[in-house]
Amino acid sequence: MENTASLSNRQLQALLEIARDLTASLVAEDRYARLLNVIRGLVPCDAACLLRLEGRELVPVAAHGLVSSAMAHRFDRREHPRLDVILSSKDPVKFPADSALADPFDGLLDLPGHPAPLHETIHACLGCALTEGGEVVGALTADARDPQASADLNMTLIAMLGPLA
Repeated sequence: MENTASLSNRQLQALLEIARDLTASLVAEDRYARLLNVIRGLVPCDAACLLRLEGRELVPVAAHGLVSSAMAHRFDRREHPRLDVILSSKDPVKFPADSALADPFDGLLDLPGHPAPLHETIHACLGCALTEGGEVVGALTADARDPQASADLNMTLIAMLGPLA
């Protein structure tokens, strides 16, 4: 994993913005939306999702780039191996573009300029488990149609986003 010295000023400013939001008087929905907005500025993605773990299921609490019905989905980690891999890893996970594991958000993309949800598959996927007190409480994911979208992404940045989320 790269070190923090390799983070750009823009990336450090974005992390500072998230940290400041932690002490601001924001309702949870606003905090989540601001977090995803900052992440979209740092991580090349078509969709980003913040999910809360409830038993064996992940429930979206905020999303960008997904159809509105995705917010009603409950993603059982036993049925979504990518989410299970993310939840089981202490480090951020970047899946290879040719991963055989289906992406839970395939067919759920909703992008501006497209009249209907895109039913194409996700090709670049990364995520990190969210922990509180050493216990996994959720996940943060970012997905893109472009297989090379996260090829040059600094994974130290992703490792820092998880605890802030």
